[in-house]
Amino acid sequence: SFLRTLELMYITAIHNNNVDNFIPGELRPDYPFRHMLNEFPNVYENPQIYNAEAYIERTAHIACLGEPNWGKTAMESFNITRTYLLSKTYPKNEWHRPTGIDNSMPQRFRYFAGITDLPDYDNYRITAPSDDRWRSYSDRWGGKEIRWGAPLETIGDITRVLHAVSKPRPIAAWSQNAHYNWWGYNNLRRPSPTPDEIYFQAYQSLANGVKSLYWYSLEASSILLFRDVINITTRIGREIRMLEPLYLSGVPYYHERKNLGGNKFTPDADLNVIATPHAALMFIFDLTYFPDTDNGVNQFRFKGWKSVENYHLPLPAYLRNPVVVKRVDADGIYDVQWESTETGVTILKDSIYRVGIYVAALEENELQSMMSRREYLLYHEESIGFDPGSDDHDFHILKSEMQYAPQLSVKNEDATGFELRWNALNTAYNYYLDIASDPDFNNLLPEFTDLETGNVTGYLVSELEPETDYYCRVRAGNGKFIRNIAYTSANSEPVKATTSAVNTTSSTSHYKQLKLYPNPATDLIQLENAEGFRLIICDVTGNVMLEKSCYSSLETIDIRSLCKGVYILRAQRNSEYQTLPLVKY
Repeated sequence: SFLRTLELMYITAIHNNNVDNFIPGELRPDYPFRHMLNEFPNVYENPQIYNAEAYIERTAHIACLGEPNWGKTAMESFNITRTYLLSKTYPKNEWHRPTGIDNSMPQRFRYFAGITDLPDYDNYRITAPSDDRWRSYSDRWGGKEIRWGAPLETIGDITRVLHAVSKPRPIAAWSQNAHYNWWGYNNLRRPSPTPDEIYFQAYQSLANGVKSLYWYSLEASSILLFRDVINITTRIGREIRMLEPLYLSGVPYYHERKNLGGNKFTPDADLNVIATPHAALMFIFDLTYFPDTDNGVNQFRFKGWKSVENYHLPLPAYLRNPVVVKRVDADGIYDVQWESTETGVTILKDSIYRVGIYVAALEENELQSMMSRREYLLYHEESIGFDPGSDDHDFHILKSEMQYAPQLSVKNEDATGFELRWNALNTAYNYYLDIASDPDFNNLLPEFTDLETGNVTGYLVSELEPETDYYCRVRAGNGKFIRNIAYTSANSEPVKATTSAVNTTSSTSHYKQLKLYPNPATDLIQLENAEGFRLIICDVTGNVMLEKSCYSSLETIDIRSLCKGVYILRAQRNSEYQTLPLVKY
């Protein structure tokens, strides 16, 4: 299901090291991913793996330098790349894999220009690591300091710099998408960009000449945490594929930033043109978005559909008399009011949301080909037969297969409670428990609503009504909070627990009473008459701390792992239950 989700979002390459001789495409032969090798030493030290014919065919490029802006000089970076090119990992004078470099400091782009085949840059402007001080952009926001984000149009500024210093080499961009660990950089807002922010950031790169767009990072856990990124990523992917021939054959031709009232700190729109041999790709960006900080929301919001009137876009001389100009997006192709001028095209009247994408073509068949590609893309998406972004059932399948939610079970039900158990998730910091009196969880028990249990995998529920149905669910937390709201995994599948009737006959009439000593204790305790009992030691909030099955009448229990405090020892043997207090000091 995860591979089908990636296919739906038009992901074609993965970025990771070799794992257990994994060759891209083996997981799903009909949808082979290309592979972006993460570090040069892996290739150099394991030629028998990376020179396999199947691997070579699917290698996109080698990120042989990582992020050299942090800790490597330009000459050191050059020597590393040169070592790779002269190495014996491929036959001399024959093909070698393209190399890449991940730039992270715009002021140092020029020092690393030309070292690799495909330079890229981390285009992250929302709650992420950065090389610039986001608070210094306060003039853009009318004097307001924003620490959780920077002006999104600065991505275009940075992309143009990288393109200029890297000519004639193509450039790429890491564009920001869902990532489970943006938390570490800013706890002032949702850690992942919103769909609007994702879309705008990606197009600031595309409109300024990148040839490859990489998403950071779209792991399964990130997609499951932020489901709303699936549809917007699919939409962007479809639009890129519709316009792919123009992106690949075009070069950035024009950029202008239009300001309101001539004030550079109140921009109105970015205008961009990519010129190709037969058509022009033109972009109009709405720069009137604003940082919404009311009630701690802290995200960039767009004001809705923006009216576009008399925006002039210069074109090269050979494209100044197009026969057709249309606006294009994932949903179709639209008529606009336009006119040719001596220097280009003017959009007389239109409306855009976030970004308007226009095509000015010398022949009608350019648009017809675009529509044919769109119809094929829609057919391809439909043929995948899986849409977790819109279909709740498909999303549940994705969650289940990725084991993103704990699996909950109930056991040892008695008249006043029961025991809940669940599996541990690797990324969990703690767990939250809900218990309700109805299967839809509309009537939650106040004492068991969003109850944090700590980093444990069990909970002893007590003090409930006998002969009553209860419904339980648990979810994992990662220890992070935004505006006092915990970010958690999906809920487990609910389980039903039913308390039994009260046994009016003494449960100890046929058994000897358990005897616990010493109590208080520091390291070891002994339990008399314990044979056949199953023991659970929990803290006063119900968290299960220790379990043990007893096979002898006198059982010794090691409690050195427990912290100092008061605990409850609960013993069960068939229908018999006994409870004893325990003090560890």
